[in-house]
Amino acid sequence: MRTFNTKFTLIGMLFFFILNSCSKNGVFQSPSNKIIGTWKIEKVKFLKDFSFSRTDETENYNQINYTFNDDESLAISSPGVTLNGTWNIQESYDPNVQNNYGTGCTLVSVVNNSNGTVLIQNWNNLYIHKSKLTGEERRNGGTYYFTLSKQ
Repeated sequence: MRTFNTKFTLIGMLFFFILNSCSKNGVFQSPSNKIIGTWKIEKVKFLKDFSFSRTDETENYNQINYTFNDDESLAISSPGVTLNGTWNIQESYDPNVQNNYGTGCTLVSVVNNSNGTVLIQNWNNLYIHKSKLTGEERRNGGTYYFTLSKQ
């Protein structure tokens, strides 16, 4: 009797998670919904091409906050300066990608509205948890690895 109840419970839980994983507003939210809010840079590492060690660049970024709004507007602020722009997440549903909330997402083209300057070209391998965001950006002959925490 207990075996039957345990199997029934496990099947019910599995069915619940499968149904909700297909819903953008279910238990699993889309990356575009998860990113809404204010994020503070926690850590930045830089790996130069053809190098084996990462350098800590956090000091250059640690006072920067990103506020992602649901209308895809963005405010990037540091002491005394606020830049406004837009954001967009491209989601990949490629079956070869690990999962659609990690390596299949790219944050693209964040632009300063006042003069059109590109502030962030692409953050690839975007992974958004409830209170943590990680991503990578290729520039300056290497890769920057960003970790942000939700405020």
